[in-house]
Amino acid sequence: VMFGMNDVGRHLYAPEKSGPGTEAARADRAAAFETSMRELARRLLDAGARVILVQPSPFDDTARLELPDLPGCGAALAGYAATVRRLAAELGVATIDFNGPMTDLNRRRQAYDPAFTLVGRDRVHPGKPGHLVMAYLFLRAQDEPGLVSAVHIDASAGRLSKAEGAVVADLEASPASVAFDITEAALPFPVDPESAPALGLVPFSEALNRQILRVAGLAPGRHRLAIDDEPVGEFDAEALARGVNLADLPHTPQLRQARAARAALARKWEAEGGLRSIAYSEHFAWPDAPRPLDLAAMRARVEARIAATGSSNSWVAAQHRACLELKPREPELAAQAESALAEARAIARPRPHRSALAPARASAPRP
Repeated sequence: VMFGMNDVGRHLYAPEKSGPGTEAARADRAAAFETSMRELARRLLDAGARVILVQPSPFDDTARLELPDLPGCGAALAGYAATVRRLAAELGVATIDFNGPMTDLNRRRQAYDPAFTLVGRDRVHPGKPGHLVMAYLFLRAQDEPGLVSAVHIDASAGRLSKAEGAVVADLEASPASVAFDITEAALPFPVDPESAPALGLVPFSEALNRQILRVAGLAPGRHRLAIDDEPVGEFDAEALARGVNLADLPHTPQLRQARAARAALARKWEAEGGLRSIAYSEHFAWPDAPRPLDLAAMRARVEARIAATGSSNSWVAAQHRACLELKPREPELAAQAESALAEARAIARPRPHRSALAPARASAPRP
C-alpha cells in the first residue's frame, strides 16, 4: 500500500501559498493521511491480508526543471514516509522505503548535474529508470533471491563443481572446450533500453539478476560461448574463471524467452488498465450502487462526471470516457487478462539448452 503523492496537497506548496491558513491546511492533510492509512491497514489486516506499507516516492523539488517548483513538498512527503514507518511499527507490518533512497540518489546526482531527476520531468511520476529503481528497492526489502542460476565447472578435471538453480547433464569438459545441457529454474530479467540507465544507479544485476557461468582450467585465450549453436559472447579464460553473468548478454535464448513472457504480461497489463478505468469511473459516478453496474443505467452519471470535470483534469475525464467505450467489453478484457497470464506462465516454463565453449577464432589479418 503506497499513498501520499496526491494526499499531500501539492497545490499547498506553490510559491504564492503562505501564512497560517496554508500551514493549517498542510497539517490537516498530514493528519488525514495518517488516519486513513491506519484505517486502511487495519481493515486489510482484519481481512487476513499480508500488509506491506510503502513509504511514498519523493516529489523532486530540487532538480532544475522547466516545470515550476513546489518548495517544501519533498520535505512534506518525507514526513509522510516517517508516518508510514511509525504506523508499520505500530501495526507490526513490513515497510519499504522508496522516499529516502530515491531522494538520496537524486541529491547525489544533482550535485554535478542539476537537471538530473530520478522522479520525472513533472517532478511526480518516475519514468522507467525510476520504476526499475523502485523494483530493486522493493525486492531487496523483501529479501527476494537474485540468483537465476550458478554453474561452476572445472574444465581441467572435466567435472561439475556446482549447479545451483539449474540441472546440468551430459557434461563434456577439457581445457580446450566445454559443452553441457542445462535446464534452469528461472529466467534472467529483461531490462529494456529505456530502463537501462537505472543500472548505473543501483546494483540491480549484481543483486537480483545473476546468471553465473564460471569455468576454471580453460586454456589461455579467448573462448566463444554458444547456446543452442547460437554464438552469444566471447570471454577471456581469466574472466570465465572469475565467472561471467550471462544475464548481461543481450542475445541469449533464455533472454528471448523472458522477453516473450514479458510481452504476454504487457497484454495482461493493457487489459487490466481498461478494467481499472471502468472501476475508477464506476466508483466516482455511482459508488453506492449494487455491482455489477449496467452501462445503460450509469451512462448519464458518467457523462455528467465528464461534463463536470471539463478541462480541469484531462486524466480524470479520459478515465470516464474510457469507461463508456470499454464497459461493453468488460468480460472480454477480464478474459484477455487471464489468457495473457496463462500464456506468460506457459512461455516461462523451464527449457533445456545446450551450452558450448570453444576457442574463439582469430580475425583474419587485413591485407
